[in-house]
Parts: sequence; C-alpha cells; structure tokens
Amino acid sequence: MLRKVFVFGLLFSLLINHNIIKAHNTAKQIQLSDQSQISILTFKPGSEMYSMYGHTAIRVNDFEKKLDLIYNYGTFYFNSDSFYLDFIKGKLKYHLSISTYSSTMGEMQYEKRKVIEQVLDLSLDDRQQIVDKLENTYHSEDRFYLYDFLYDNCATRVRDVVELPVHKSIYTDTTLFQAQSFRQLLQPYLQPYYWLDLGINLLLNQNADKLASVAEQMFLPDHILNIYDQAYYTKESSRNRFTSMQKTIYQPYEDEVEASNRFLSIGWRILIVFVVISLLGFIIKFNTNIIDFILIVIYSLLGILFTILWIISEHAVLQANWNLLWTLPTLAFFFTSAKRKKISNYWLYINLLIVMLLMIPGVIPQSIPAIILPYMVIISFIYMKRLIRINANE
Repeated sequence: MLRKVFVFGLLFSLLINHNIIKAHNTAKQIQLSDQSQISILTFKPGSEMYSMYGHTAIRVNDFEKKLDLIYNYGTFYFNSDSFYLDFIKGKLKYHLSISTYSSTMGEMQYEKRKVIEQVLDLSLDDRQQIVDKLENTYHSEDRFYLYDFLYDNCATRVRDVVELPVHKSIYTDTTLFQAQSFRQLLQPYLQPYYWLDLGINLLLNQNADKLASVAEQMFLPDHILNIYDQAYYTKESSRNRFTSMQKTIYQPYEDEVEASNRFLSIGWRILIVFVVISLLGFIIKFNTNIIDFILIVIYSLLGILFTILWIISEHAVLQANWNLLWTLPTLAFFFTSAKRKKISNYWLYINLLIVMLLMIPGVIPQSIPAIILPYMVIISFIYMKRLIRINANE
C-alpha cells in the first residue's frame, strides 16, 4: 500500500514538474536574489547499469523567488531507433534538461540512491554568471552535445559550468588524490559485476591506461564530490573555499551494498575446467577439437568486434585495441585450414606472441588487466595442444 502511495506521489510530482518547466520555458531570464544558492548534487550509484557510476547535477535554489530547479546534463532519448548504434559510434547526443528539485528527489527516493549536496561559496555575481550560462545553453542548440564517457559527460559539463566564474584561480592539493589511469578509476564500480568488468576491460584500449589529471578524474561524480570538498579559489587576494557546506539530503534506509569478490575467480575457474578437460582428452583419447573450435570462433568474433569498433567508432578508447593481437579474426580460418605446415608455423608464432604478452609487462602500451589473463592462457593452451597434435601426425 505504501509503495502505491509513493508511486502515485511520484507521478503527481512529475506532472507538477512538467507544468513548472513548461512555464519556465516561456519565462524571462532568471535574476537571482541575495538569498539564492547554487549547489552541486551528487547522486550515488544506483542498481541499474546506466546509473552504476552515479550522477551529478546543478541545483539552483532561490527562496525569495520561489525557485528550486535542477539542471541535468545527463539526459538522452533512449527511444531512438539508432540509440545503441549511435552510442557505439560516438554519435549519441545528450542534452541539458531542467526539472524541479522535488521531482528529482522523488526519483532518487524511488531508486533508493543517496544524494549529497555541496553548496558553492560564490558571490551573487558569480552565481548569476552560472545561471546565465545554464539558461543560455538550455535555450539554444548548445544544450545538445556529443557524449564522450571519459572526457565530455554529465559530470564534466557540470565541472566546466560551476568553475566558470573562478576557473583561472581554482586549485586543490593534488597530493591528496592518487594518480590513477582511467581504467583504474573505473574498476571500483565494475568489480561487483564480473562479466561487465570483463567486457569493458576487453573493449578499452591503451587510451584508458593514460594517467588522469585531477581535472580529468572528475568525469566520475564521486571524484567531483571529493575534489571540490578540498578545492579553493582566490579572489581579490583572499583564499576561499569553493564549497561552503556539504550535507547528505537523502539517505536510503538500506545499507549500501559492499562490492563483492565472489566473481573474481570465475575466469580462473573456467581455465581450470578447460585444462582438466583437455588433459583428460589426452589421457583417455577423447577428442576435444570441437571445444577448441568453439572457443576459437568466440575469440575470432571478439577480434571482428574490435576491428569494427576501430573502424566505425569515434570514441578514442575503442579504437586501435591491442587485444586484437590475441583475438585475430582469422583464427577460425587457420584452425580449419588443411595446410598443416603453414598452420603449425602460424600457431607457433601466435602462441609465442601471447606468451610474451603474458610474461613480459610493458611489451605493448596497453595494460592487460588481471581479469583478462585466464582467457589469454586458454587461447595459448589451445595453440599448444594444436602444435602437439600437428607435430605428432607428421
């Protein structure tokens, strides 16, 4: 019963939100009062895949003007026929949207996501400059932008807007923040989801291994929260905190789910099962070629996927993926080819290359995360089996 009441309340809030925003679209430019506040809202990760990294938005609150709006750069049209293709190609357009504070908080309560507010310590002129920027953007074609997960997303857009009045003078103690690559920064969010973790690490190329500066780390909402908590700016020779207050404005009753380690050994378990089956095949003369061929086809399909992404995607992190070295699209062809001697030379070359990649760190500019290693060992083991069979038959 309570859930039905809550859902009804949320729908009513969304209806009110629609009417307020409709009125806002036809209103004159907002002029803030002295009582106004601008704050950054950090929404903690949710249970859905699209919300697993959290979210960042800007709140403009003016009690005197009876104004309480949320500016959100993370809006997109999911119902588009080409949504997934546009996302892969780097052609997906996100846009700035506006909602009321009450409707936004209703959604967060429904999704049971913690919300933290950081009030910016800025003068009225500075606050007005931010609102003018948001309003001018919202009422122009600039509200649309091509989404780039690492460099241009809902969090980086918020960063660029709120720093606008003090951009040249804002600073933070960089020693407080550990130097990490983009891949390392993503890992805490991926760790509870084994297959998603594996898939993303396979797709990301060497650009994801670049060390992110403090500003670049702010593509993640949690890092905006932490960095701005330690940020200062100078104005008229005085040193000021960038945020005057930080508070939790919504805390779900449920405890936050801790990252689980139960999936970390899946890859190695698969490897062990594969090795055991292969050894039993040798011992009892059981032909495991069909298993090997199925795996080779899967690896070849991965290589085809990496090649297609390299060609069609404008996302820098999806191009020129060094994982192609051990997932060549031609693997299945060579596996079934009848020219035994050439096959043998090919397998030997690939096998040695993979062993080199596995055993010698830094041979390629792209890191090989631990989650990928067992699958590289599997393909290497298939090569070894193939070489043994070929040499035994000749």
